[in-house]
Amino acid sequence: MEEDALFSSRRHFNACGYWMASHYVLGLPTVVVAALAATAIGRSNGVATILAVCAAVLAAVNTFLNPQQRAAAHSSSGNRYNALRNKARRFRELHCTDSAKGGEELDGELSALASELDKLNAESPWTPRWAYRKAKKGIEGGEAAYVADESPEGPVSGTNPG
Repeated sequence: MEEDALFSSRRHFNACGYWMASHYVLGLPTVVVAALAATAIGRSNGVATILAVCAAVLAAVNTFLNPQQRAAAHSSSGNRYNALRNKARRFRELHCTDSAKGGEELDGELSALASELDKLNAESPWTPRWAYRKAKKGIEGGEAAYVADESPEGPVSGTNPG
């Protein structure tokens, strides 16, 4: 569950970055072209018309794709997956080693975490394959490794050091 949440959070953060870049790539030219169209109105109707049409097309594409909203949705999902990963890690490292907890109590906690993962998977926006591949490459490259996860014998069981 920890590993699944880690990969899922990273893929959503990758998709978020793409949509934020798209927001700027579409939004800034729209503003610039609209400003140029406004300044060209008195000089040349042909140029002003072309610029106004370009600004309208860019604005329509930006409105249709709504990259800022998509980026926010992916960022939210990424943060929620990270929170779930942290909960799963605490469960594994703390709750499972607590001798006062019985098997039924641990089973109930694990079931609750699994239900949360299922709900998050159902509610999160779709991510493209490249976002997963980039997440996997980064994780395998050590982006998710922490010094605290290392022991003298190597990585602590259950961690993903890269």
